Formats: sequence, structure tokens, C-alpha cells
Amino acid sequence: MTGSSYSTLVDDGDVLGDIFKVYGKAVDNYVTITSFNEKTREVKGEFQVTLVFDQLDNRNDPTAPDTIRFTNERFHTKIND
Repeated sequence: MTGSSYSTLVDDGDVLGDIFKVYGKAVDNYVTITSFNEKTREVKGEFQVTLVFDQLDNRNDPTAPDTIRFTNERFHTKIND
């Protein structure tokens, strides 16, 4: 299962700020695995996602946008057990 969220940090970077969740009506949200190395457990891929401000939370930064969009993005990470 994959998922996504985005949040800001406030104060000295140790307090959770605004929370953004995946906009489920966006038809072009995706995560694609482009390679997986079983020996090193490294994963590479591409993704695109639209996130919207979670209205259930109090707004910490009134100047922040309501929508954040990551397009044509890539990731490279290692899976740890």
C-alpha cells in the first residue's frame, strides 16, 4: 500500500504545522517503481501527487497555499527491515 501526506514544521522545527493530504479526485496521482535491487534493497521510482490542505486542522500559516502539486518527481531509497 502506498500513501502520501505533507506537513510543515513550526517553531524550531519540532512542532507540526499545517497538514496536507492527497487530493483523491486528481486522476493523475501516481507512484511508479522503475527499479528494485534485491541485493541492496534499493528502490527507485517516479511520482506525481496533488495535496490539499486538511480542513480539519487549524491553519498555522495563512499565507501557505491550499494546494501543493509535485510533478515529474523521482525518488531513490533503501528498504530497511
